[in-house]
Amino acid sequence: MSKNKPSQAPTYKEELTTKMHAEFTVSDEVDQRNKIACIWCHGEISEAEARRRAESYGVPWEDACRLKESVMDFYLSSMG
Repeated sequence: MSKNKPSQAPTYKEELTTKMHAEFTVSDEVDQRNKIACIWCHGEISEAEARRRAESYGVPWEDACRLKESVMDFYLSSMG
């Protein structure tokens, strides 16, 4: 006797949740820029700490350094 339940169509609530989540997706580029901002946004940090953060976010160190200035300029200017 199989214990697998037959496949059921998603409920309205599940469909709505899926649609809402889809509206909050970001491109890979925006995701990468957000991660780089998180690496550098805490003021002056050591290179070792910045490298540790980059690794934990899955950001190549070269990208974190190359895009640091443009990312931080954008985020600081958008804060008002």
